[in-house]
Amino acid sequence: MGVFLPGGLDSSLVAALLVEAGVKVRAYSLDLCQFGISEYPYAEKVAKFLNIPMVKVNASPKNIKNALISTIKALDLPFADGVTVPLFVLNQVASQETQVIFNGEGGDQLFAGWTNKPLIAAGTYQAEYPNQA
Repeated sequence: MGVFLPGGLDSSLVAALLVEAGVKVRAYSLDLCQFGISEYPYAEKVAKFLNIPMVKVNASPKNIKNALISTIKALDLPFADGVTVPLFVLNQVASQETQVIFNGEGGDQLFAGWTNKPLIAAGTYQAEYPNQA
């Protein structure tokens, strides 16, 4: 089993509940390298606290650009969320090691929404496309 762990409250809670239930789980987190606001240090702290292995997935602008066409082909409808391609990259890595992934998707709304999503997307794409970011 796997869990997408950016280190926020929702995904951290899901990971903790899996560990508490005795599920052998592996965490996956995006590494934005030096681009954007990295959540990886928080995810790393949670994984260490829960004593679960962590897989760092490279989400550099080059890797995002290389996954763009594959992501578009995988979508059945147009979708304009700025983190779609990075999450596709995360899924590609995780799907090679596990068949079941948990995440905290939707949990942020309980805490007044994810206000930094546009900032992360802009930071991710800015290196490759500075005028569009």
